[in-house]
Amino acid sequence: LYHASAELERMGDYAVNIAKLAQQLASEPETPILKQIPRMEQICREQLHAAMRALVDVSEEKARAVCKRDDEIDDRTAACTRMR
Repeated sequence: LYHASAELERMGDYAVNIAKLAQQLASEPETPILKQIPRMEQICREQLHAAMRALVDVSEEKARAVCKRDDEIDDRTAACTRMR
C-alpha cells in the first residue's frame, strides 16, 4: 500500500503540472499539443481505474498490465514536450 500511495501522490503532482500547462495553452490558438489532451486524459482515467482494480483484486498480472500501458502516456507526454 505504501507504493500505491506514493504513486497516487505522483499522479496528483502530474495533475497539477498538467493544469498549469493547460492554463498557459488556453490563451494560444489550437495547437497539436491541445489535440492530444483528450486522448491523454482518457488513457490516464483508464490507467487509474485499472490500477485501482489491480489493487482491490490483489492481482500482480493486472498491475503489470498497468505498468506496460504507462509507457503509452509517457511517450505521448514526451511527444508533447518536443512539440512545444
